[in-house]
Amino acid sequence: MWEWKPQDPSAWQWNESERRIEPVNVDGYEQGENEMSFRDIIGDEDTRVLRSDHNGYNLTVYPLHSIGALNPDGTPDNAPNSGCTATKFGPRHLLTAGHCVNVGGLGSSAGWIDRDWWSGQDGMDQYFNAGDPSPNGVKNIEWYWVHPGWLNDKDDKYDYAVLMLFDNQNSCNFGWFGVQTDGSLANTAHWHFGFPGNQVCEQSPHPADSCAQSMWGTERDIARTTIRFAFYPHDTQNGHSGGPLYEVISGDRYIHAIHQGPYSSSENQGVKVINSLVDNIVAVRNVHPSSYCSP
Repeated sequence: MWEWKPQDPSAWQWNESERRIEPVNVDGYEQGENEMSFRDIIGDEDTRVLRSDHNGYNLTVYPLHSIGALNPDGTPDNAPNSGCTATKFGPRHLLTAGHCVNVGGLGSSAGWIDRDWWSGQDGMDQYFNAGDPSPNGVKNIEWYWVHPGWLNDKDDKYDYAVLMLFDNQNSCNFGWFGVQTDGSLANTAHWHFGFPGNQVCEQSPHPADSCAQSMWGTERDIARTTIRFAFYPHDTQNGHSGGPLYEVISGDRYIHAIHQGPYSSSENQGVKVINSLVDNIVAVRNVHPSSYCSP
């Protein structure tokens, strides 16, 4: 586990002129995302909807298999326990919130939270159909990188992390999202998904309205931004932290912010993707490339 090891980001194959990492859809499959309705929960009603095999969604293909739950390391494969969310953005690389893997403010030698990544976690299918809650297998994490501004100072604007899966062909077989800077996010529609674990989801088919360790989310407009943060009315709960705020552009998915948590009664907050964030995560990807595939 380490803080920072710089490497020239120009050595990585990415779109320098557009300041973005390109997404990759490995299996070529597209799954419709036009059915979402619009705290934490913002307002009087939780209108997040479910993504599960139980209600007809295939979580073993792109794009849903690129988003996964972060469970405590060693969680039994029949008992998911979602604590955060992480999104694949490279061959073996996950993007999440720094506080999902380190409590912050203690330096690089303390405060670590060991995690496993359960891509497309589906506890709802397990509950109703005795399905596998880890339909893509449990992925172990080899390396953690957290921005030193979070590790040392617990500074919210540096609350992001890159997690490196163990390098193997199976991890490469998953597609991944792009990451892009955009100075005009306000009033643009973005998706957000997360894994709220055993919280209550009002639209749940579970008899106790449990979120049931499954993927929940919504699409709404980002309300406003500052230099470092995005603010939005997307409904979230514990377990959504680290999940992507992403936009679908010509069929491709680009992450523009990383969810942190509640800001006010009308807005939640995420770390905005800016040039320095892209430079940092690209440099980390360079330090830990994959021997099995490349962007």
